[in-house]
Amino acid sequence: MTEPQVAVLDTTYVLPLFGIDVELGPGFKDALRSLWNHGIRGHKLVLPTVCLVEVGYKLNKEFRVRGDRRILDRYPTILPTITRSGVVHLHDSHLDQAASSAAMEIRAAGHPDLLDCWIAGSAIALGGSLVTEDDALEDAVRSLPAYTKVTIHNWRSFQGTAVKTR
Repeated sequence: MTEPQVAVLDTTYVLPLFGIDVELGPGFKDALRSLWNHGIRGHKLVLPTVCLVEVGYKLNKEFRVRGDRRILDRYPTILPTITRSGVVHLHDSHLDQAASSAAMEIRAAGHPDLLDCWIAGSAIALGGSLVTEDDALEDAVRSLPAYTKVTIHNWRSFQGTAVKTR
């Protein structure tokens, strides 16, 4: 039996759970729902906990615009779905020395969002692939000779690899 491949998800793939609309093409929402309910065969799905911090900031931004307290209530309401998930595993990249080291290298290479750097750092530290829609993050990772072989997928290419592993 082969070991599952680690796939580190960026914040994009958790936002819809918190009511933040993300559209990545036809069937995205159904595929994402399936991912959160059943996982993806052949993959160990990982969500860095800094993604949850990023969700909090995005909800706060929406709250500042609309002033509706229910926006903030989404976070504690949905959080147990994520923390108790048997499908998606949490990783504390900000507490992992290898992930943090990689994150700081990516930040120093020019990527402006430290949370994104920690997300990529998780993929590097865990020896997995990074699943992201952030082209600038991919460029920053690829600019570092030590990380040129890191596998990076967007949603569409990740779905293609998942089909191949079934």
